[in-house]
Amino acid sequence: LIFICLFITSKINESFSSFLGDYLIKEKEVNEVNSGYLKNNMNSKKLLEMIEKDSYMINNSSLVDLIKKSKYITISLGMNDVINQVKYDSVNKELIYDKDIVNNKIEIFKHNYYEIVEEIKNLNKDVNVVLIGCYSLYGDEEIANLINGAIREVSLESNSYYVPLGDITDRYMYNENELYLNNVGQEFVYNKVVSLLVEIEKK
Repeated sequence: LIFICLFITSKINESFSSFLGDYLIKEKEVNEVNSGYLKNNMNSKKLLEMIEKDSYMINNSSLVDLIKKSKYITISLGMNDVINQVKYDSVNKELIYDKDIVNNKIEIFKHNYYEIVEEIKNLNKDVNVVLIGCYSLYGDEEIANLINGAIREVSLESNSYYVPLGDITDRYMYNENELYLNNVGQEFVYNKVVSLLVEIEKK
């Protein structure tokens, strides 16, 4: 059985997914871990195409083949679907964006995300799919809340799991103008996901 993490961009070598993989190996829940780290703008459209076309390899293994053998899959998506529509005003310390355009992008994201989970479950009906929520950009919670609302809906409609990250604060980031979690933040997310997995294992 395998654990796959799709897709985390991290500023540090050890993200929550690496901690999670170690935990699952230690608890003998899985015997192999595959983490997909992609740093260049992974979004829901690209991931859906990768699964549909079976066009991505992780450690010399097909992503689709790994999905078929997985017990757990965590997915982190959302922000890259809208980030190119958002600008940060460093003077006023606020995000500038067209709400209608962002809302449209999020609707497309929600549709793609549902299709991603359905594709995964068609490949493996027994897999536990865990959807990781988003945290706020530069202290602005509005876009993160919209994305998280979409992720929550997908989790309910697809019978998958959702880990909310709305309580991520600046103390979990490198600084208030960074997009990456620090070590404390990665551990915070790890603990949240582990708590969920413990509940799953009780079922």
